[in-house]
Amino acid sequence: MGVTLLKEELPVSNKIWTCDFIMIFLTNFFVFLSFQMTSPTLPLFVKQLGGNERYIGLVAENFLFSALIVYPFTGQALETKGRRFVFLFGLAFLALAIGLNLR
Repeated sequence: MGVTLLKEELPVSNKIWTCDFIMIFLTNFFVFLSFQMTSPTLPLFVKQLGGNERYIGLVAENFLFSALIVYPFTGQALETKGRRFVFLFGLAFLALAIGLNLR
């Protein structure tokens, strides 16, 4: 009473450093680099604008708290809209936010 499972043979490439992988790697690297550069410099920016320690704490708290609020919606969007849509939407939103802050 053996059960035979049919497997489809899919073409497998042993290459990891494809053009798509390199582009995704570089995009993610620069997105996370910009986020990591914003976190430590945000308090300095608030202080330069004239804020005291209280405002620096509030801005940093809101910056991190907003990320926590967005995570559940991002997870749901990943399941319903797909990774490509969420990634491109986030990248466009980041570019818009950075562009609006340029002087």
